[in-house]
Amino acid sequence: MPIILLGIIFVSILMGVLHVIARDKTLTSKMKRRIRLGQSKAGSKTKVVFVIAHPDDEVMFFSPTILNHVSDANKYEVYILCLSTGNYYNKGSLRIQELYDSCNCLGVKLKNTFVIDERILPDNPNIKWDKKFIAESVRNLVDKEDISVIFTFDQYGISGHSNHQDIYRGVQYLIYQDDCPEDIQAFQLVSVSIFRKYLSVLDTFYSYMTSSLIFTSPWLQVWKSQQAMCAHWSQFTWFRFLYIMFSRYMIINTYEPIDIPIELD
Repeated sequence: MPIILLGIIFVSILMGVLHVIARDKTLTSKMKRRIRLGQSKAGSKTKVVFVIAHPDDEVMFFSPTILNHVSDANKYEVYILCLSTGNYYNKGSLRIQELYDSCNCLGVKLKNTFVIDERILPDNPNIKWDKKFIAESVRNLVDKEDISVIFTFDQYGISGHSNHQDIYRGVQYLIYQDDCPEDIQAFQLVSVSIFRKYLSVLDTFYSYMTSSLIFTSPWLQVWKSQQAMCAHWSQFTWFRFLYIMFSRYMIINTYEPIDIPIELD
């Protein structure tokens, strides 16, 4: 037991150090534009948007990054763009309210939380979402709010959900259009193996050593993420309870810049 306790204390200290370091970590040369994350005009905040597929994605996958940015409110303004109401089980209205409650718990302003309810983007893993419509939807918000940083899923989509994967393709399509603003940075949340996914804090060191960009949550922020997940009560099942207890995505987010696609059409 003493060894386990010492291990927990050590990991907690490590996570605290990484929490500070990760904010100012310079991105690698893989970036399309070699600038520091969070660069903004003098006297203005950097505006960041999290593009998600369903209510609860914001907390299940992106909460460490959201909390890092919200906690630095003098520098960042955080937005959420949810591309569906999560109406697969005809609970769309309830799930929208749960999203608002979750974002409030995470510290994201209600006026910065947007939900798209369009038949072309149904909550259904068997229906392919149109990447051009996704790109247009994201671009509209980027232009309206002067957003300069986009966080979203990678091509696997963390859980393998096709709606997550389609968002990646849509954002990828957006940022490599000729008329896309030059200062836009777009990052994909890295999917990991099922083994690493449930290592919780034990994945921290390896993630830090192998990632271009990392955000971690200290214990108090992890607790806040778990509280935010409880706002999605309509989705709460036994396996989601295990998820918020053991998933590394409640503690660690690692990103890579979205790559240039081989073929856009």
